Amino acid sequence: MSRTEHELRIATMLNPLAQAWRAAADAMLGELGIKSAAAWCLVHLARLGPNVRQTELADAIGISDPSLARTIAQVVADGLVERRIDENDRRSNLMCLTVEGAALAKAAEERLAGLRADLLGEASDADLAVILRVFAGVNVRLGKGAPAA
Repeated sequence: MSRTEHELRIATMLNPLAQAWRAAADAMLGELGIKSAAAWCLVHLARLGPNVRQTELADAIGISDPSLARTIAQVVADGLVERRIDENDRRSNLMCLTVEGAALAKAAEERLAGLRADLLGEASDADLAVILRVFAGVNVRLGKGAPAA
């Protein structure tokens, strides 16, 4: 197969692969008894650490700020996230996980780690390193910079 054919196959596979991966992850997260949108919110809050602005969280999840607003309201109402005024910028809110939210985020991460192991289990460490290097390069050329680890 030529390089052009390889490039076309890769480009053609990316979106369906991302959608299928997300659907599998959503199904696993749904087993936690909360909506997948809420689970993703908790997972990304845990990854980002305490005192996260809504815009940072929306960027990490890959959705718009307004799209995240309803989910934030729900996880706050459910006692999974606390929202506090940012003392440095009183127009902004900072969010952090509650004890219950952190426990759910941990359970979600464990399920996601299992999914990653299942999906990537046949790839060697060297294969994964190459994939990461290539994707990081594509991100840079797309103007996105290297993804956070």
